Amino acid sequence: MRPLEPGYSRFLIAPVPGEGIDACPAELLSPFGLIRTQWTMTDGAFQITVDVPAGTAAVVRTPHGGEHELGPGFHELASTGTVGETTRAHREAKFSP
Repeated sequence: MRPLEPGYSRFLIAPVPGEGIDACPAELLSPFGLIRTQWTMTDGAFQITVDVPAGTAAVVRTPHGGEHELGPGFHELASTGTVGETTRAHREAKFSP
């Protein structure tokens, strides 16, 4: 994760699997709240989840060449290796009081 705008109001997630690394969870506490992501690469299929805090946006670059801008909420992306063949799911973030 790295900021694209001050305070992580817009940030980049660009996993680079390989060399024995086929999964990675990561968390970062930004001024807007907790950013969470976890990705896996299994037999060429890439999957990632991203929890984007309110007031922010994430740019996710997949190892297969896709790039996705995601707004606040919980997102799941999956790709099989063909550029443009990415599925997306989005759920609104639910925060406990």
